[in-house]
Amino acid sequence: MKLARATISFDRKPRFPKGEADAFDKWLCKWRSQLTRFSEGGGGSSFETYDVEGPVEAINAIPKDIRATSEWTDPRTKGRGGRRKIRFSK
Repeated sequence: MKLARATISFDRKPRFPKGEADAFDKWLCKWRSQLTRFSEGGGGSSFETYDVEGPVEAINAIPKDIRATSEWTDPRTKGRGGRRKIRFSK
């Protein structure tokens, strides 16, 4: 099974309700059992952030308006080819 990662971010009590919280709850209810990782991130009083990992089908089913980018989904590379440079001294 191929896995994918995503960061989910939304405001549970926005000034202008868009239904983001309902969309998240519906998605989570359907896919929670198939996720290999589900961790809650920091947020404000009503702002919620989650890092999730699971089957590509589950990640692709996340509504576009609650998806975000983060270090979890797009890790920074170090040096060429994503490897750390190692220098040896004499």
